[in-house]
Amino acid sequence: MDPLKEISVRAKVGDADYVEIEKIDVASEAKDEMLAKTIEYVAPATSGTTVVFDMVITSQKQFPQIKRTEITTK
Repeated sequence: MDPLKEISVRAKVGDADYVEIEKIDVASEAKDEMLAKTIEYVAPATSGTTVVFDMVITSQKQFPQIKRTEITTK
């Protein structure tokens, strides 16, 4: 079993550096149950801009796991 400790959600707009949107302490959450969290983010108004979202999951493993998704504004 590898219980989660923390989830950090960060975003990167275009070539800019990543900015942390929210950090969630999940160490005290119930084990083996789904965790749902809504995070609001306003995407840039410039059409064609790529925004990369990373969810950095920290647990007892030596290195964090990263789940990544990208959107392109229209």
